[in-house]
Parts: sequence; structure tokens; C-alpha cells
Amino acid sequence: MNLQDPIETRLRRLPLQTPAPEWRAAILDAARAAASSESPHQAPTIHGLWRNWLQAILWPSPRAWAILAGCWLAALTLQWSLPASDSSLPTASPPTELAQRWQAWQERKRYMAELLRELAPRSDEPSQPVPAPALPPRQTLVEPLQPDESSIAA
Repeated sequence: MNLQDPIETRLRRLPLQTPAPEWRAAILDAARAAASSESPHQAPTIHGLWRNWLQAILWPSPRAWAILAGCWLAALTLQWSLPASDSSLPTASPPTELAQRWQAWQERKRYMAELLRELAPRSDEPSQPVPAPALPPRQTLVEPLQPDESSIAA
């Protein structure tokens, strides 16, 4: 509230007028009729919940949603109304690079499986533990420094 505004100070000085008694009765009757028709104590139905959810989703821009739905319907109608052409049937075309790579990968996979089968121990031969290799003796890389006789004499 701005106290320096002359319009607000003038409005504050004006006395409040009471509405006509017939208006009051008409307003209260309309409010009672609206309140009784809403029946707030009634349990919500699935139809009401579905309608409320759909309205909450579509309400921000109903015109945009209607245009989008119309475009989809037009596209589907055109798709179904056009005759199917023979070009839509698959034809024998040369393999693409992706298909060639896929085929090469499948061949490598098959080759690796064969190698693993050959290297795996056979079940008819008893498997013996492989001994650990012997470690070489420990060697030092640098000989210990021997004091030089000339440096001791000094």
C-alpha cells in the first residue's frame, strides 16, 4: 500500500457502501446452488480422475495439442491410403560396410571359440598342476663400494 499515492488516500477516505439487499440474496442463492451441485463428499470416479489428469496435461496449450493430433492423423491417413510400392520389398543389395564388419566379427568369434576348445585340457587326460618356475638367485646390480686405500691414507 502506497501512502503517498493520492488515489489511494482518496479511496481510503470514501465510506464503504452496502450492496442492495436483493443482490445479496441473489448472490447467496447462486452460491448455495453451486455448492449443492458439486457434492464435494462424493468419491472420485475413474472417469473423473482420468479427465482431471488429461486436463492437467493438455490445459497449458490445448490448441497446440489439437494441431499436433491433427498432424499425426493426417500422416497416418496418408500412410494407410497410399498403395504399397514394390520398392519397399527387400532386394539383394551388396553388403554394406557395417554388414561386412559384423560378418568379420562373427568369424573372429568363431575362430576364438575353436582355439579355446583346442587349448582346453581334455577330460580324459588327468590334469596335473603346473609347477611354478624356479626363481633365479638374487643378484645385486651394484657392487658394494670398497674404500680406496689412497683415500684412507689422506
